[in-house]
Amino acid sequence: MNISRKLYILLFALLGFVYFLGLLFPIMDLDATEYAMVAYRMFFRHDYIHIISRNLVDKMEYDYLDKPHLSFWMEALCYQIFGVKDWAYRIPSYLFTLLGTFSTFKLGKKLYGEEAGWLAALFFLSSQAIILENHDARTDAILGGAVIFGIWQLIEFIQEKKFFHLFLGVLGVVLGVATKGMISVVVSGAAIFFYFLYSREWNRLWDYRWLLAIPLFFILLSPVLYCYYLQFDLHPELLVKGQHHVSGIKFLLWSQSFERYAGEGEFVQSPEFEFFFHTFLWAFLPWSLMSYISVFDRGILFIKTRFQKLPQIEFMTWGTAFFLFLLLSGMRYKMPHYINILFPFFAILLASFLLNLVKEDRLKYLKVLSRIQWLAVFVLIVLVVLLNAYCFPLKSPELWVVFIVLMGLAFYFGFASEKPLVRLIIPSAFTVIAVNVLLNGNFYPQLLKFQAGSTLASYVQTHKIQKDRVYYYGLPSRSYDFYTQRTNLALDTNQIREKAHAGNTFYLYVEKTLFKDFKGLGLKSRVITEVPDYRVTLLKPDFLNPKTRSRAEEYKKVALVQVN
Repeated sequence: MNISRKLYILLFALLGFVYFLGLLFPIMDLDATEYAMVAYRMFFRHDYIHIISRNLVDKMEYDYLDKPHLSFWMEALCYQIFGVKDWAYRIPSYLFTLLGTFSTFKLGKKLYGEEAGWLAALFFLSSQAIILENHDARTDAILGGAVIFGIWQLIEFIQEKKFFHLFLGVLGVVLGVATKGMISVVVSGAAIFFYFLYSREWNRLWDYRWLLAIPLFFILLSPVLYCYYLQFDLHPELLVKGQHHVSGIKFLLWSQSFERYAGEGEFVQSPEFEFFFHTFLWAFLPWSLMSYISVFDRGILFIKTRFQKLPQIEFMTWGTAFFLFLLLSGMRYKMPHYINILFPFFAILLASFLLNLVKEDRLKYLKVLSRIQWLAVFVLIVLVVLLNAYCFPLKSPELWVVFIVLMGLAFYFGFASEKPLVRLIIPSAFTVIAVNVLLNGNFYPQLLKFQAGSTLASYVQTHKIQKDRVYYYGLPSRSYDFYTQRTNLALDTNQIREKAHAGNTFYLYVEKTLFKDFKGLGLKSRVITEVPDYRVTLLKPDFLNPKTRSRAEEYKKVALVQVN
């Protein structure tokens, strides 16, 4: 092996430390805290059929259709085992990321050999978006891990002809559907199609056991379909997304994916076609530039050979990554994390590309790639130092020591090793670990102090204020609901006046700009504490700059007000 197994194990252990640090700070508004509260309502009410969320505008609970049940079931189970903790909410994402990493390793090994598996797993687990999606946990880590597991098992079935692999493959696809819908089927189906298209092993497709996959799919998915039927199809009177007679089953199996693609209904966002092309540059850091080169190089190879089957080359990873990337780019509704599901394919493709360069002894090509990677290293160092020395100054010198040691290892392997692949890969791997030690150890914990909901929840608990005496005036906060483990009520001015005149002491979670609404009410009130609030998942330069932070758009103050 070009890179020793001990070095791989060290890198994975250090990545484990990075992921561990991601457990130690609060969940971010808005999506992650919404999903955490959906799972909490299931757990608290012992109702695992109905998916209930809360509308921040009208402050009312409603029947939630957008995501299926699986992730909420797993998170509720973790609450049952570990208690209602933010780190317990993140456990399913972590477990499926491990499953995704292992499946990427096994599929890479199956297609290109053991070292390709190790490299692909390293590329996948160390990519910036995968690290991010585990502490800002939504449904993407679960979806991605389930899908690549299912594809690996389906490839095993094609090659080994054992029904057990078909069962596990369908199970992986179903777990993806039960988490985020039919995108799981689209990606899995595309991968198998591109595998057969290039391998031309059509005789394996005529195995009668493939026919069992369809009934098996619906049998395994039936718990989710049944729950959707009970909540939505059985109750046409429900008003869901402004409509009556909404079928949950139809939404899961058809409407959801096509509404997002066409930008219909609530999915009206329409970024430019090239949105994912520049999103990939940061999301797959530090490997994104090399990955683009590997896609281009492999594409040229297929064109030159006129799609003739070549030894030790496959089309599945390139075809799935390239064509689905274009397909997703054509969506009218786009979010950055939508392409994360393709990362295992990019990782395996890049691993095979680099190993092929080493095998062919193309040293000049490797030197060019090495310069590109040092550019990525330089950019990452500059950004993380800026964030942790100027934007949110690091208060723990120990983290600087860890950062310096890791960067020392990066430069050591980059210049001392005689192996081209070590010089190319290892410096970037140590750099992305060092960068995320500072991000997860300092940047995000300090950033989350500007999330009023979790900050005020901590204040209420620390000062032993009765949680059932705190009400919203204005927009609710999902993070405050989660960290107080309540669906806290909202009051209007009339209700506030009545409550105050009844002689009750209570508290209001209120944005400071709304204080003018209290003038003329004749209430006796005082501000207990006030904290800054900002949409921490939408960072902008004026907020990151300490000198302009308080004047940043969407920056506001939220207060806890005592009313007598």
